[in-house]
Amino acid sequence: MRDPLKELWELYDMNVVDKPELQPDPESSAMGTPQTGNGQHPVILQRMEVDQLRQQGVEDTDAHQQVHGDVDLSNPQSKADLAATLARIQQDSEKRGIRVDKDSEFKSLLARDKEMESQDPVTSADLKTPMSQEVPDGLEQQQEACYNEDVMYLQQYGRA
Repeated sequence: MRDPLKELWELYDMNVVDKPELQPDPESSAMGTPQTGNGQHPVILQRMEVDQLRQQGVEDTDAHQQVHGDVDLSNPQSKADLAATLARIQQDSEKRGIRVDKDSEFKSLLARDKEMESQDPVTSADLKTPMSQEVPDGLEQQQEACYNEDVMYLQQYGRA
């Protein structure tokens, strides 16, 4: 019986090319992250510049235009860059959580809810489950009324 991998074994035995030695990376970085001389990609540097301008109080679109130049509405790439910046800003703000505007003239439901929570905070006693001995007062009467209604239904119409 002939071995179907005989040619492959012969290639392995010939050992034509030596296995290269593994060398450590000069810098530890995430796989696929482009590296430049200073360790930061130009796009990352531009994003950081936009974020710094926004922290100084510059509007989002103005900060983008100061870093990337004026937005040319006839250039799809220019519009795409602006859209990417605004989308990134929106996603970052969503990660940080919701900002409640408590000082507006017409408060949102969330702002009113937060205001009521601060006036009457929930205590740990409010969150405890009542013990089995602690049956609310009206519960037994309510169950008795439901039972009586069921009995009256069965007396009048019989079983379903």
